[in-house]
Amino acid sequence: MISSKLDIVRAAYPNRFGLLWSVVLIAIPACSPPQKQMPDPMHAAASCDTSPMKPFGRAAQVPDALALTGFATFSGVVVQAETDDALQGAIVTLVPPRPGTVKSPPWRLTDSKGGFTFDSVLPGGYQIRVKALAQHQDSLRVQAMAGRVDTVRFRMVAFRCGGY
Repeated sequence: MISSKLDIVRAAYPNRFGLLWSVVLIAIPACSPPQKQMPDPMHAAASCDTSPMKPFGRAAQVPDALALTGFATFSGVVVQAETDDALQGAIVTLVPPRPGTVKSPPWRLTDSKGGFTFDSVLPGGYQIRVKALAQHQDSLRVQAMAGRVDTVRFRMVAFRCGGY
């Protein structure tokens, strides 16, 4: 017997004693329309937040640094470009002119006012690289001169896109 919602199928199976067992199988056909295919999140387009960022009011300040005879000094500040807030905890790395001349390039974390200082730097060309969480990284080539304090300011652009 076939109904509009159920299909009933009878099957008989012999067992080891030669007896037949009767089995009833009920199949339920798909009555609902097919489900809409969900997009794979790994291939979805990234979504970017374009609303204006609200400042936190963290004032940025370049730390005081002294000029040392025979050495150069770099002092600077890292701020968030959209709000001008100080970025605390950004990683600032001083890369030497010839890679491999030092085992590990010196680095600093910015303080609560976004400031950092590299003192006792040998004269020559360097690259200063800055990385911060949720910010696009930035870099700057500088020339260190003995007996001078050079001040730099990095304006980090926020990475405000989500997705994969």
